Amino acid sequence: MDKFTKIKKEEGKEAKKREDSIIFQKDYLKVIDKDNWLYIEESDSVCVLPILIEQNKVLLRMEIIPPFQSVDGREHHLTCISGTLEKDETAEECLIRELEEEAGIVLRDGVVIEIFDVLYKSKSASSRFHLCILPLSVYQFDETIAKGDGSKIEKLSKTVNVSATNLKNLEPSDIVTKLLIGEAKKYLSIS
Repeated sequence: MDKFTKIKKEEGKEAKKREDSIIFQKDYLKVIDKDNWLYIEESDSVCVLPILIEQNKVLLRMEIIPPFQSVDGREHHLTCISGTLEKDETAEECLIRELEEEAGIVLRDGVVIEIFDVLYKSKSASSRFHLCILPLSVYQFDETIAKGDGSKIEKLSKTVNVSATNLKNLEPSDIVTKLLIGEAKKYLSIS
């Protein structure tokens, strides 16, 4: 065991000596070369699936997503409510902001937000998804007009209410939304 521990310590010292090389940088995105492994460095994201308990509905997004369009040609994609953490913003603060921007949901004081998992986006990125299923009763939120983040694409996208009984029939466009729908089905006891 001492040999293994010593090897790990030496590897750690060697790793500190290496420099990461920035290949590309623009706005909130960097492409980095570390030991001949290219990866993307960007902020973490929050992904949330609100469940409107009394209405027996979930909130999802019909979004225009250019990278997805370039592959499948579809205009809109079914996704969860999500957004990128801004500088010095917590995952909970980001979730609250995104709910208001994308869904027009303003959480009242005292709503407990539980991030149930934090997962890396892929092997080619250092950023992570903070995942949340958010059951809401009518007394826990107010509704307002969803103003979006001001981008053209977000103005063309919209939040939709989906009956919980239809969750099993949905075809989400990304793996995170599929995971969140699966978790919502467990929460709602839908097989």
